[in-house]
Amino acid sequence: MPVKEWDTSFSVGVNRFDNQHMRIFELLNQLHAAMKVGVATTVLNEILQSLLSYTETHFAEEESLMLANGYPGTDKQKLEHKVLLDKVLLLQQQYLSNRDLVSITILKFLYDWLVNHIKIEDKLYGQYFNAKGIY
Repeated sequence: MPVKEWDTSFSVGVNRFDNQHMRIFELLNQLHAAMKVGVATTVLNEILQSLLSYTETHFAEEESLMLANGYPGTDKQKLEHKVLLDKVLLLQQQYLSNRDLVSITILKFLYDWLVNHIKIEDKLYGQYFNAKGIY
């Protein structure tokens, strides 16, 4: 059972971003599943790298659509995206230098950030894009 499943409460109303958010949830749930069977330390770096790569692409697509459509919250979103990516890179570096880093700390941070970011900030751009006919 995943720690958190994507459901319609996370929908921002823009299909491609909802699909990408679902994929991010899948990556986080892979980490949780690995932790449950005791292999998290062997796969954590791989999952973090996948999460970083996918999230960078996702954020770039969000920011591109924001810029193209004059979204007023673009600068705030870009800053939040940078903060998350920097934090995940730091956690990954800490993990690589000290494999005793508890992966539950990483998992909790990522879930908390993701839930709060989607349900607050991303919902705002969803409404903005929907008003412009972007679904």
